[in-house]
Amino acid sequence: MNINKVMLCGTLTKDPDLRYTSTGTPVTKVTLAINNKYGKNEEVAFVNVVVWAKRAELVNQYCKKGNNLFVEGRLVTKSWASNDGQRRSVLEVIAENITFVGGRKDDNN
Repeated sequence: MNINKVMLCGTLTKDPDLRYTSTGTPVTKVTLAINNKYGKNEEVAFVNVVVWAKRAELVNQYCKKGNNLFVEGRLVTKSWASNDGQRRSVLEVIAENITFVGGRKDDNN
């Protein structure tokens, strides 16, 4: 049996960047900073999250750097050859459900 389910709650490291595929499908990529404290020590994990379709537009419309998001999704690995011929890969989360945590922050607040 295989299970591919991820649940994360973290802080956006920058504003979302909405783009559209050649077929017109909205997609945005965000990075979540997730802090873990161990006694006096703290480590931060930076996780790339890809959001598709209507969710991508909503994240772009309502989220800004510093907002907190709860993301449920699945892991995918992307691989490619770099310009110098080296194989590269990255692990990303494909968002299947997103919850805005803490409400919307306007420029005036």
